[in-house]
Parts: sequence; C-alpha cells; structure tokens
Amino acid sequence: MRRNVSTLALGMLLTLASTAMAEKPVLGPCGTNSPLSAVDIAPSSYSYTRTSVDQFTATFTVLSPRVNVTGSCDPLLDYVFGNGDSGADIDLEVRVTDVYNGDGSTPSLTEEQLNALKNAFVFTPANFTLTDPGKGSQAVSLTFTNTSTVPAGEYIVNIQTRMTNPETEKGSGVGPANKTFTVNIAEPLQVKLDTLPPVVNISSPADGASLLLNAPLQATFKIVDPTEEGAGTGVHAARAFITTCAEAVEHDISGALSSSVSLPVAAGEEVTFTENAIANQIGTFTLKAEADDAATPTIHTGSDVRSFTVGVGVAPLPPISVVGKQFNSTADVAIKWAITDTTGAFLPPFTDVVAVVKLPSGETAATYVAGDGSGGIRWDLDAAGNAVQYIANYKIPGIAGTYKVEIFVKDVCNSLVKQGELSFYAAKPAVQKK
Repeated sequence: MRRNVSTLALGMLLTLASTAMAEKPVLGPCGTNSPLSAVDIAPSSYSYTRTSVDQFTATFTVLSPRVNVTGSCDPLLDYVFGNGDSGADIDLEVRVTDVYNGDGSTPSLTEEQLNALKNAFVFTPANFTLTDPGKGSQAVSLTFTNTSTVPAGEYIVNIQTRMTNPETEKGSGVGPANKTFTVNIAEPLQVKLDTLPPVVNISSPADGASLLLNAPLQATFKIVDPTEEGAGTGVHAARAFITTCAEAVEHDISGALSSSVSLPVAAGEEVTFTENAIANQIGTFTLKAEADDAATPTIHTGSDVRSFTVGVGVAPLPPISVVGKQFNSTADVAIKWAITDTTGAFLPPFTDVVAVVKLPSGETAATYVAGDGSGGIRWDLDAAGNAVQYIANYKIPGIAGTYKVEIFVKDVCNSLVKQGELSFYAAKPAVQKK
C-alpha cells in the first residue's frame, strides 16, 4: 500500500511540474522606445533678396529609433516600431510646424505671410512609409521657392517628421524628429533712379518780345539736370528750333548753337547755349529749346518755349506828321509814311502793303492797296531802290475828328499783319460871320 501511495504522490508532483512549465510567459518582439531622429539639414540656411525669383534645395535623412533589446522581448522575432503592438512599418509625414525670429521670439507676421513662408517649402517625399525598425531610413529633399510677400528678416523654421496617424498602441513611443532651417530675407538695395528731366530756361528772347526787322536775334538758354541726391544723369544732348505758321514751318538751329561747356555734363552742372542770328523775316515765331538726360530705361526730355514777333517800323511823314496840323473836314489829304528796319534804314518796297483808314467813329472808311490811281498806294524810291515814302490820297468825308490809318504788310506765312498806326485830325470849317 505504501508503494502505491508513494507512486500516486510522485505522479501528482510530475503533473504539477508539467503544468507550471506550460504557464511560462511567451516573450513578444523587441521594439523601439525613442523618437525618430534625423540627420541635420544640409545646407542648413538660405539667404535671398526679397524680390528675387529663385529656388534653393537642401537634403536631410530621417532615421528609425534604435531597437531596445532586453530580456523582456524575444530578439529572435522581427523587430517592431514603438513599445507596443505597432508592426514592422509606420507612415510618416514631413511638414513645417513653427516659425521664430532669429532671436527665438515670435515673428510679427500676418496669417497670410506666415502661410506664405510655410508654403514656400516643398518636401520630396512629403509622405512615406518607414520600414526596418532600428535600421530604416529615408532621404528627404527640401525645396524652398523665394516669396516676396514675407518681409525682410531672419526666420528659424522648425521642420518636423512625425507619424501620420499616431495611435495609443500602434507606434507608442515613436515621437517626432525636429530639425531647424534658417531663412534670411534681405530687402533689395534701393537703387536711386533719375526721375526728373533737365530744366531748360530760355533767357532770350523774352517771351512776347517784339523785334524790328534785321535786329540781332540772340537765342540763349540755360540747362541743368537736377542732382536728385545722386540719381541725376546729367545733360547729354540739346536742341533748338524756331517755328512759325502755327508750327507748320520749323527751322532747326541746333547746329548753330554754341555752348559754354561741351556735353555731356554731370547733374547739377549748368550749361549755356547761344545762337546769334538776324531777325530777317516778318511774323510771329516760337523758339523751343530741348535737352535730354541719360536716364534708363527711358530718357527724359526737358524743354522751354518763348514766343516773339518781328515787324517793321512805321513812321508818319508830312503833312500828317506836322505837329498841330489840322485838315479841313472836306479836304483831300496825302497820307504819307515810311517803313524802316531796326536801324531806321529804308527797305525795298512792300508790294503787298495795305492801308486802312478809320473814321473817328472807328468804322472803316477806305482800304488802299499797292497800285496806281486814287485807290492805290504808290511809293518813291531812292538811288538804292528802297522806298523812302508811301503815299495814299484820301478825301475827308466832311466828318470832323481824329482819323486813324492802320498799315499792314504780309508776314512769312503770307498773312496780313498790322505794323503800325498813323493819325491826322480833321476840323469843321469855321463859320464865317455875315
């Protein structure tokens, strides 16, 4: 009986030992227990001028966390990511998370500017699957495209690689990898531009000046290009023109100009141009002077304009020039006058001369043109063939008062232009007493 009892006890002990061995815990796979890591971005910074158009490329590599092989895991099993049931691969994304000033402070950017800076970064690949826990890696290319909407400054940009959809049990302990990249944005150099044309000032002839025929005609003008605090490009060319007949006729006098200094001259330096001529035509004229700088992309032209007239001298001759002379209001009067130039010299006869007699009321009484007869103007010549006097015979119509005679000749544009005015006085005959 004892043997049997002992045999039974031994069997029970063996059964208990077998049960104990069957309940030994099974070890799981070894996994990572630290965040992702990354090699520094190279190059780690980029500088550009805000308005420039360009791109910049850098690279970095995302690395798997190390596997923690301890007695609590089975190293013979395939490694996994994280310290939970995370599997042999994880999905990652690369993005810009935060932006700081160079001193670490928060930048004073609007939301639009901040987004513009973030969106200037493009990562290739931006999303990927990382495999091979403990050894896996992924090279990432960073491309930055210049943006002009972000103000100048130094910006430290945090670039983060993290799990796309981290879960409590899947990928637990796989934290993000953060790397910084510095963007330096500079304002473009303010290039000073020449924005103003040269200043042209005609000093002679004076605006509205009246010259007599054959008078010296001196065209003088001064030019200076504004310095514009160093932006002025100076005077590089000058021209002058005399126009008439509503500018239909233009005479270029640029070739006859003389200058106080040779062109070009620097900004702020004054140059004087002069042209000496003779006013040898009757009419109304315009002097226009122009000057160019050397501005880019478009040259600026400054100008000035003066108008002047050229005419002849008209002087009354006896009998109407006699001081105090009075004519009978019914008498015939010989209207005589002389036409001279600036020196008082007689001129060849003006065959287009016209004389208009005005009554004391101002109404036109008679018009005389060159020609023979009572309705014509005749003239007397000297030995040189110049007209020393013009004569028109007028019958006073019995009206007392001051009569005016307007003298016209044709100008260079073939228009009749008044040159002077004569006058004489007619008195009523004295009433004789019976």
